[in-house]
Amino acid sequence: MGIPSLSQTLPVPYTWSVRNMLKRHANPHRGEVSLMVGGELSVLRPTFQGLVEIEESTCKSLVEIAALSAEWKLPISDVLAVCVAGAGAAGVAFPVDKFADFGLLDAQKVVFKFCHNALTGGSKPSTQSDDKSDGVAPDSDYPIRKALEIATGVLGWTPEQFWAATPHEYMAALVGFGIKHGSTQAEQSDFAEFRDSIREAEGRING
Repeated sequence: MGIPSLSQTLPVPYTWSVRNMLKRHANPHRGEVSLMVGGELSVLRPTFQGLVEIEESTCKSLVEIAALSAEWKLPISDVLAVCVAGAGAAGVAFPVDKFADFGLLDAQKVVFKFCHNALTGGSKPSTQSDDKSDGVAPDSDYPIRKALEIATGVLGWTPEQFWAATPHEYMAALVGFGIKHGSTQAEQSDFAEFRDSIREAEGRING
């Protein structure tokens, strides 16, 4: 006899509520964050496609958005743009009509965490204190182009797989690739350049 399914052991309404809760709960290993709006929990997922949409709709880089939200100075229109894109990436519609019920200060905190997760990809902050300038432009941001090159050229992802992934999943894939296959000197250089770009972006939002 097989193990009974969830629907066989729980009443239908309770089964639905459990599944709904599990579906909506933020997964920190994907870099997701959540916020309660109008009595409903909304999950924001930082996929690469969503990050591009956010920068296009706000006309700001992720670093700028993170820096402004850290100081609680991000315009409400940009806060809403992040929430709509993040929720859309998670496959749900953000309750725009209920957004006014959510405190702007709390929303800024959520946006900062969302951007921080996207910019770091779950990597630990660098412990190096490096004051040297490497010529990175002030408005440079998360190295999406470099990430796409590595994902498609080294990891063997399709573009569709890349755009649907989050930075957390991407960074985990890089680590897994290195463990399973090792990496050539050229690939190590690419990875190092990518990590340096991440640390540069993180340094600007934390400094």
